[in-house]
Amino acid sequence: MPPTKSIEDTKMVEVLETLRLANPRAIIRAWQIKDALAKEGLYADESTIRGRFIAIGKPLGGVPVQMATPKPLQEVVQQAAEIIVAHEAVMNVDVPDELKAYIPTKRDVAGYLERDVDVRLALHYASDKHPITQGPQGTGKTFSHLFYAYQKQLPFMLISCYPDMVMHKFFGDKTLKEGSIVFREGTLVKMIQVPSVILWDEINAIENAKSYDFHALLQNRELYVKDGNDGQGKVYKLHKDCKMGFAQNPRSAKYIGGTTKPSSFLGRCSYITFPDFSRDEIVVILKKKYPALKEDKMLEFADFFFEASQYLKTNGIAVDISIRQLQTSIEFFLAGMSLKDALEDGMISVLDAISNPSARDGMLNVARTIFRDLNPVESEDTKVDELKAKLAGQISTKNMAGAGKP
Repeated sequence: MPPTKSIEDTKMVEVLETLRLANPRAIIRAWQIKDALAKEGLYADESTIRGRFIAIGKPLGGVPVQMATPKPLQEVVQQAAEIIVAHEAVMNVDVPDELKAYIPTKRDVAGYLERDVDVRLALHYASDKHPITQGPQGTGKTFSHLFYAYQKQLPFMLISCYPDMVMHKFFGDKTLKEGSIVFREGTLVKMIQVPSVILWDEINAIENAKSYDFHALLQNRELYVKDGNDGQGKVYKLHKDCKMGFAQNPRSAKYIGGTTKPSSFLGRCSYITFPDFSRDEIVVILKKKYPALKEDKMLEFADFFFEASQYLKTNGIAVDISIRQLQTSIEFFLAGMSLKDALEDGMISVLDAISNPSARDGMLNVARTIFRDLNPVESEDTKVDELKAKLAGQISTKNMAGAGKP
């Protein structure tokens, strides 16, 4: 048999297109291409075939995509190890005891892969800007702020926004103290008075009429609390090292309900658009977080995430899958769940949640082109046993039909 590398890309594509013409409604799988090549005296294993088609931008899930040839796993991991270096510059912060629990821990950022956008976010904060990280679900735009807080060992507060949210709800509340009504500061008010990171997630979910409180917060770096100072009102100045950031999904069919913020707000912010993770980055993240996962299975999970994402995009399905969902599937699998159930419960069944069962079946077909375990090969002994059982049943039925006849 000739070595796999001797098979030209053009030959691979020719075989794929021939099979697609013969099976226009089916997803072509690696084993079919392997068999077709074998008929011409050429040999390539299924894993290599899948990798070759991904490399040339024609993944077997049926979705065209432009991407560079994947680097060898060892090279990818080595490059990641050189990039992922903990920052030594940690602020000398005297954090109040009641806020120390808000400082992210190593466990909170386990498996995180630092990228160029993380370095840029740190520069935005160092320049006293108010960055909006934006992009599709699963690109790390929220996690990046938490990672920055971890690097600097600062308390981190995440506030998830909603349409009728008003900021003063987070300022605090009134309580009784020695028979008198006094104002008790909320966590937000305490946090802004020390070096910290405060992230307003889904900022474009807030109705524009309720977002004016942010203007003074960003322009003057202060909060006015009318209940403060025993009801006389008090202005709280933000600490010079209190970092204020935002995150949002793009407004589209996938993210219904978002508003376009007015220039009076946007003009006070800076922006970072987060790109999708590359296949190599996904591989590194999985290797860092799940060392118990076998290498061949890890590469299959990475390939599935990539091809499933492209399948959704190409077919115009209004839902995203994220690395968080991929990790959920892996954790189910490592916990002992069957591969099919782990994929369905962690990722694929999201299509049931949007009432699109046909797309769910399509996603499962994509999985079958990648995970060898989803296509068990029946042994000849099994087929013979099944045939014997079928014949025995037919003979028994004939005997019963003839019973009682003279």
